[in-house]
Amino acid sequence: TFALVVSWVTYSADYSRYLPLDSSRRRVALASAGGSTASLVGCGLLGAAIQTADPGRLLPNLIVASVPVAFAYCFAAFIILAELSSNYLNVYSAAMCALAIGIEGQAVDGRHRRRGPGRPDRGPGPLRRQRLPGQLRQLPHPHLRLVPGLG
Repeated sequence: TFALVVSWVTYSADYSRYLPLDSSRRRVALASAGGSTASLVGCGLLGAAIQTADPGRLLPNLIVASVPVAFAYCFAAFIILAELSSNYLNVYSAAMCALAIGIEGQAVDGRHRRRGPGRPDRGPGPLRRQRLPGQLRQLPHPHLRLVPGLG
């Protein structure tokens, strides 16, 4: 679980660009670490409490045995959505890392509209390939003046 938290560092760094300029680095780091720690400890304690209820049985069996069968579909949907959302964030973080270190990519407008029967209109097409500084110039953000060469 620690590796998962560390893998999202770039994702949280993307949000931190919206903080006020006078934000304390220490308070931001403590808030981030505190949130991660609280959720990890809370889930760990819950898992330990469930397992100690009947140590002879496996944890999934304890959970399934304690709820009605109808909830199985809700749990399955929740697990699928949780996996999709966490993997989406990992892919986003990887893309931010790639842009930050200068790996070029190509952004594509994913909207598909149809004009007439069976003729898709794919919109404006691929966006121009740029390195990170060129993309940063396009962002309407007040902190960009702090980046040397961009302001």
